[in-house]
Amino acid sequence: MKIQIFAMLFGLTLFSCGQSAEKNEDETEQPVERQAPPKEQIEAYVKKNNIKGEFTPSGLFIAIEDPGTGKDFPKPSNTVKAEYNGYLLNGQVFDASKPGQPIEFPLSGVIPGWTEGLQKLKKGGKAKLIIPAELGYGSREAGSIPPNSILVFDVKLVDWK
Repeated sequence: MKIQIFAMLFGLTLFSCGQSAEKNEDETEQPVERQAPPKEQIEAYVKKNNIKGEFTPSGLFIAIEDPGTGKDFPKPSNTVKAEYNGYLLNGQVFDASKPGQPIEFPLSGVIPGWTEGLQKLKKGGKAKLIIPAELGYGSREAGSIPPNSILVFDVKLVDWK
């Protein structure tokens, strides 16, 4: 009896493994929507929204609205205070600081796009950062941010030390 049960389970295992390679007749193959490479997506977004700025060698797009004041820029070893709104290319907001309540953080402790972008601003400076996934969260999901997302941030560097 044990041999029969074993043989039956073994046969079912083999049968079910073979089934996965076959397609059911009623299954239709759905076309996969191909997206343009990140730089092309960013270029299209910038053009559509008439944003003036430039790409850095890393692929970050930065549009400086106000460079800020002072003679120095923060370094990754500094702690910064910033106000921001973060959203996807489709306009979906995924995070924002509260108005008038900047967040404080070590510049080396955030996504690479922020670390690079905020180093281009002086105190009080404002910019739009458009961050490709490689400089954001990459292929991992981060809360309401889907994998491989291009991120847009409106940032103001309030202060740094």
